[in-house]
Amino acid sequence: LQQEFYKLGCSFAVSSGQDRILVSLSGLDSNLEPAVKLLEQLLNAPRPDAVALQNMVAGVLKQRQDAKLNKGVILNAAMLNYAKYGAKNPFTNVLSEQQLKALKPEQLTALLKSLPTYQHRVLYYGPREIADLGTVLRANHRTPATLKPTPPAKDFAEQPLKEKKVYWVDYKMVQAEILFLTKGDLYSKAMAPTVALYNEYFGGGMGSIVFQDLRESKALAYSASSRYANADKTGRSNYIVSYIGTQSDKLPEAMSGMENLLTDMPMAEANLVIAKQSIRNSIATDRITHEAVLLSYERARRLGLDYDLRRDVYEQTQNMTFGELQKFQQAKIKGQNQVILVIGSKDRLNFKELAKYGSVEQLSLKEIFGY
Repeated sequence: LQQEFYKLGCSFAVSSGQDRILVSLSGLDSNLEPAVKLLEQLLNAPRPDAVALQNMVAGVLKQRQDAKLNKGVILNAAMLNYAKYGAKNPFTNVLSEQQLKALKPEQLTALLKSLPTYQHRVLYYGPREIADLGTVLRANHRTPATLKPTPPAKDFAEQPLKEKKVYWVDYKMVQAEILFLTKGDLYSKAMAPTVALYNEYFGGGMGSIVFQDLRESKALAYSASSRYANADKTGRSNYIVSYIGTQSDKLPEAMSGMENLLTDMPMAEANLVIAKQSIRNSIATDRITHEAVLLSYERARRLGLDYDLRRDVYEQTQNMTFGELQKFQQAKIKGQNQVILVIGSKDRLNFKELAKYGSVEQLSLKEIFGY
């Protein structure tokens, strides 16, 4: 099948997320019609392959084993999702090993065949007129007269994060890595320009306040950052996520340093000018082209937008003052409750220091991975 697509100068891909499935076709527009026919053949008459399924399951299980050895996955995916949603969360919402091994290839091909029967949209980027595209799709994209509504997405309730907690996972290493997590407001596009400038100024890169203070000035961390992370969908909360990677013996000073910065953001006029210029340059040079236009459009739709929000960021950040940033910081970040996530060796972590930030609880890999 791949060879047939190759002959047409085309390729296809399938990806799935928490609440959507994307089937994409790309290649020579002159071969659009035969490529669509080939894709339709795949969707409507897929062939079960027991060996391919067996290899896929083995690959998934190997990836899971590797993930439990990866400190980045442990902290930034497993622990972060556990803190946000609890034990049942998007990261742990996977088939068990027993369920994977019990899968039959016919089950998966049946799922593939069912995709065109659900409500869906077709996005196109290319040179064709819409009428011509419609002719090709009507002739080749086979769907029932009435499409079924898409199944409801599985919703995971966000935890309130009102209690002072410190979750830690034992991992054999000399360093310690810490995340400060705070639940913010629900997403609002009106905050986007201020958030963009705050992130660039305060914790975005090597020129940010956090990096310059904790790493360059005080040598308390080998890496440090902080960001106000906007939600990717309306109705969901934003989060403040601050990171420190440090030597275990410097953990008390590093945590205290981050806490102080989150409480009282220093003013540095030169850094603010650089942050504004950086945002302007990034937007001016980062062109959204080709199929990225479609993906950008989809991201905007999920946020209730019908235009590129970077326009607001570009136009409004240039005239913002430090006073406006400080007002945002004091209202949305200063004094907000934090949940602390720590990964490090139990023989090196300073638990007396960690207890100053809340009740300390160890998490096992089974708890945070779900397997």
